[in-house]
Amino acid sequence: MAKGNGVKRELKKIEKEEKVLEGLVRTNKAELDQILRKEKEIEKEETDTQKILFQIWRISVRKYHVHQVTKGFLGSFFGIVVSNFLFDFPKIIDIPWLNLIGVTLFLVVTSVAVLYNQEKRFIRKLGSFHLLRELIILYISAFVGIFFTLLFFNILPFTAEAFAKHIFIFLVPAIVGALTLTVL
Repeated sequence: MAKGNGVKRELKKIEKEEKVLEGLVRTNKAELDQILRKEKEIEKEETDTQKILFQIWRISVRKYHVHQVTKGFLGSFFGIVVSNFLFDFPKIIDIPWLNLIGVTLFLVVTSVAVLYNQEKRFIRKLGSFHLLRELIILYISAFVGIFFTLLFFNILPFTAEAFAKHIFIFLVPAIVGALTLTVL
């Protein structure tokens, strides 16, 4: 009899362990299903951003590119407007060229780091050319944003040197604003 009770206890113990394992399997299956759903959503989002809106010669403009340019333009506009209220830019024009170039190089390195952090997955898939393309899109849209901001606020300088210094000075808040919108 003692052996029979021991076997029954062992069977109950095994049945409890089986129920626990079945619960874990159900939980893991639910988590796996949730992960698969998220992956499908991400894939759908990726294909949505890769839709070609229009083509100019051999260059296809995708929804993603329009989105990036818009973020760069709006970010630069926002960065310039906010920084113009915070700083006295006419006095900053007296900064030497070497300092402006140094700040710009620092800005390029920082923006590469931020863009790399944001676009890691695409860079691994598409290569480092993707990072260069994103950087070019960001800077071109920032330059366009700077030009139109200077134009809209009637701050266009008369000399080429003053215009170039304005571009370099406004490049910092423009890129910071554009990167902020890129991160969001």
